[in-house]
Amino acid sequence: MPIEEVPLRPVSTGPLTFGSCSNPIKLNDRVIGLWARTLAAVPEARLVLKYRDAFSDPDLVDGLRRRFAGHGIARSRLVFDGRRTERDRHLETVGGFDIAFDTFPFNGCTTTYEALWMGVPVVTPMGKRFLGRMSASMLHQIGLDDLAAESEEAFVAAVAGLAADSSRRDRLRRELRGRLRSSPLLDAAAYAHAVEGVYRTLWQDWCRKQGGSRRSPEIGGL
Repeated sequence: MPIEEVPLRPVSTGPLTFGSCSNPIKLNDRVIGLWARTLAAVPEARLVLKYRDAFSDPDLVDGLRRRFAGHGIARSRLVFDGRRTERDRHLETVGGFDIAFDTFPFNGCTTTYEALWMGVPVVTPMGKRFLGRMSASMLHQIGLDDLAAESEEAFVAAVAGLAADSSRRDRLRRELRGRLRSSPLLDAAAYAHAVEGVYRTLWQDWCRKQGGSRRSPEIGGL
């Protein structure tokens, strides 16, 4: 959980802002192509990219502009934030997004959580392996399964639907932090108990294989 209680930003009244704070190494050709298709489907929106101070590198920025241009996306629709900021300032930047984009096949984890904490819905392309389902798992825990897209077409549709539904975005802006707080994602005690249960099962299995008792010691007696 972010240490500071960074205030939520109000829903913007200007042009829609899509955003991603993913490591640029995750921006493979399929990701660029999908995000470009999504920008084409919501022509009034812009896309803000930020990852530490990576986008202070003009060569990286020029390369990404060319790749998006290859899909028909104008330079004016892309914003590259190259500032390295403290954590609370970083979260304020994230809070300025209307909708956050996730990457694939390697989803975000911290970036997804930070966006949700700041009241920003995340749309994720859901994969078949753990690294491609991390964001979907978080969304499931807070009742947003519809934002975990099982196809590229579903990703575009989910973003376009959110973009057109300002009342839902406003509601999520106010509700997401509370949903996180009350979800298993932030239930440290339940998580610790579950891990203890796994350790106990592993201990019992080891004892059985050694021909000994399945009875395990109490955690407090170890």
